[in-house]
Amino acid sequence: TYQDAWASLVSPGSKWLPAFACFANAAVGCICFSMILGDCLSLVLSPLGLPTAFAGRNSVMVALTLVVLFPLCRLRSLAPLAKFSVLGNLSNVYICFFILIRLFDGAYALG
Repeated sequence: TYQDAWASLVSPGSKWLPAFACFANAAVGCICFSMILGDCLSLVLSPLGLPTAFAGRNSVMVALTLVVLFPLCRLRSLAPLAKFSVLGNLSNVYICFFILIRLFDGAYALG
C-alpha cells in the first residue's frame, strides 16, 4: 500500500500522510465536479421557471451530491462504470474531430 511504501521509504510516523492526500484529492475532485455540474444544471433549469428552491445552484449541488455522487462513491468496485468510461473517451474523440474540422475550415482564423 501507499502507507507501507511511505513508512519504509520516509518515516513510519508519518505513514498516514499518503492516505490523507488520496482522501483529500478525491474529496476536492468531488466538490469541484459537484460545483461544475451545479452551475451548468442550474443554468439549464432556470428557463423552465422553477423556483430557486429547486433550480438554484445550491439546491442542484445538494441534489447531485446526494443522488449521483454519494452512490458512486459508495461503490466497492468501479468495474460496472467501465462502459461509461469508454463512452466518455469516445465523446472526447468526437469533440476533437469537430474541433479539427473547424480548425481546417478557417473558423478559428483571426478576423
